[in-house]
Amino acid sequence: MKTFEFQINITIHEGQQLAGLNIDPVVKVQIGEEVKYTSIKQSTNCPYFNEVCPVFVILLFCRCGGQEEWDGFGKMKEQGAMSTDAFSDLFS
Repeated sequence: MKTFEFQINITIHEGQQLAGLNIDPVVKVQIGEEVKYTSIKQSTNCPYFNEVCPVFVILLFCRCGGQEEWDGFGKMKEQGAMSTDAFSDLFS
């Protein structure tokens, strides 16, 4: 089994017409167990962030029974008794 680790940069631009008046919005980015937050924008319902949240992702690659199995999100496809699930809640 091989693992590949790489970084995804997610850019948060702005929020528009958020419910409420004089709110202090913040954006939470969660992929797997990794969590990132933007800065808090004071007293606005149309915040402009323009911030980048770097998130690290690990993908698994396996050769099972002579065939390569990989679904792109760290989950190997089941083949016989061998299977694994590295990120059960990734992108859910």
